[in-house]
Amino acid sequence: MSKNKRNDIYPHVSYVCIGDDYPVRWDSLSLKKRTELSEKMMEKVSENLSRYINSHPEELESLL
Repeated sequence: MSKNKRNDIYPHVSYVCIGDDYPVRWDSLSLKKRTELSEKMMEKVSENLSRYINSHPEELESLL
């Protein structure tokens, strides 16, 4: 067995819900659509984390 071979990788399938549509496989989307959705998700995570830190500044140190 190769020294760099990872034994903790499992096959998986990711789905995403866009609006009120049914879930679709992430890998079925075009690269352009995946990029667009990734940017939106990163923006939402950033907004939510910022809102949380503003409400709980004492938690900032534990995140760094």
